[in-house]
Amino acid sequence: MIDTDNLRTASLYINNQLLSRGLLRDGHEIDFADFGPRGYFGTPDSASRIISILNDLIIRRDRDAEQRDSLTTAVRNLRAENLKHTSDIVRLTEKCADAQRRSDIASTAEASLKTQLKSAESAIKGLKDELARTKGLVAQLRASCATEIRRRDRQIETLKKQVGEAGRARGTRSSSGVVSITVTGDVGNEDQRRLSPAARAGGNLEDRDYSLRSESNAFLANLAQNLSEENEALLRVMQQAKDHLREMSGFTGEERQDAEVMKPQGWEELASELGAVMDHMRTILTNPSFVPIEEVMVREEEIHRLRKGFVKMESRWEDAVHLMDGWRKRMAKNGRPVGQDDIRMGLHLSPIRVPDVEETRAAARGHDLSAVQEENEDEMEDRQGMPLAPFPFMDHDMY
Repeated sequence: MIDTDNLRTASLYINNQLLSRGLLRDGHEIDFADFGPRGYFGTPDSASRIISILNDLIIRRDRDAEQRDSLTTAVRNLRAENLKHTSDIVRLTEKCADAQRRSDIASTAEASLKTQLKSAESAIKGLKDELARTKGLVAQLRASCATEIRRRDRQIETLKKQVGEAGRARGTRSSSGVVSITVTGDVGNEDQRRLSPAARAGGNLEDRDYSLRSESNAFLANLAQNLSEENEALLRVMQQAKDHLREMSGFTGEERQDAEVMKPQGWEELASELGAVMDHMRTILTNPSFVPIEEVMVREEEIHRLRKGFVKMESRWEDAVHLMDGWRKRMAKNGRPVGQDDIRMGLHLSPIRVPDVEETRAAARGHDLSAVQEENEDEMEDRQGMPLAPFPFMDHDMY
C-alpha cells in the first residue's frame, strides 16, 4: 500500500509540473492525496495510477515539444538552404545566359570576319588580275611606243636623206650633213608676220617652186609639232561642241564603254557621233510637237489677258451679287420694290463704294463665293474666235 506522505509528495510534484507548464492555474491545485468522503480519487492505488499517468503524459509532452522544436529548426534550416540554393541556381542561370550571349556574339563576329576574309581574298584576287592586265597593257604600250619611236626615227632618217639629196641636186657645195636654210619673201609683208614662228623660219610658202624638201629637220619637226597641236586643239573643240550639243538635246546614243585604257577619239569616230547628235537636233527642231518660242510668248500674253478679264468679270459678278443682296435686304426692311432707276444705276456698277452703306458693309463681309475655275488652253483658244455676249453689268472696255 502506498504511503500517504509519498502520495502527497507525488501530488505536490505533479501540481508543480502542471503549474510550470501552464496547464494548471495558480491556487487551483489538485490534491491527489484527498481520500475523504468528498475525495475524487477514491483509493490511494487509483490516485497513484493517475499520478503516474499524468507524469508519463507530461514527459511525453515535453518530448513532443523538443521534437517539435528540433523539427522547426530543421525546417528553418532547410528553407534557408533552399533559398540559398535557389539564389545560386538563379545566379548560375544568369551566368549561363550571359555566356551563351557572348558565345552567340563571338559566333556572329566569327561569321562576319570569315565573310570579310572571303571578300578580302576575292578583292586581292581581283587586284592581282587587274595588276596582271595592267602589266600586260604596259608591256603592249611599251612595245607600241618602241615601234612608234623606231618608225619616227626611220621617218627622220628618210627626211634627212631627202633633204641631202635635194641639196646636192641644187649644186650646193655644202656637205650633205650640213643643212642650209633659205629665207625668201618680203620682210615687211603683213601676211608673213601673221604666220607661225615655224613657218617664218622656213622659206616663202606662197612660192610655186617652194618644197618642204628644202627645209631643215628642225623646221620640219617644229612644223609637225605645231600641226599636231592644232589638230589636237581642233579635236578638243569638236569634242566640247559635241558634248554641249548632246547635253542640250538630251541625246543618249551609244556611248563608249569604260575601257581599261581610254584611247582618244579619232576624227572619224568624232564625225560619226557629231553627225548623230546633229540628226537628233534636226529631229527636235523639225518635230511638230515643239512650238516656237514666239508662239509660246504670244500664247502666254493671250492667257494673261484672258485671266485678267476673268478676274475682272468675277469681281463684277460679286458686285452684282452684293447689289441684289442689298436690294433684297432693303425690300425686306421697308417693303419698297426695286424701281427702274435702281436697275439703271445697277447696270453701271460703279467700282467706287460709298462708305457707311449697308451694301458696302455686306460686300466687305463677303458671301463665300467659290473661285472661278480656269479653263484649259485648248478651250480658251476655241472660245477666242467666238464673240462674247456682253453682260448687262460688264464694262465694254474689259477686253
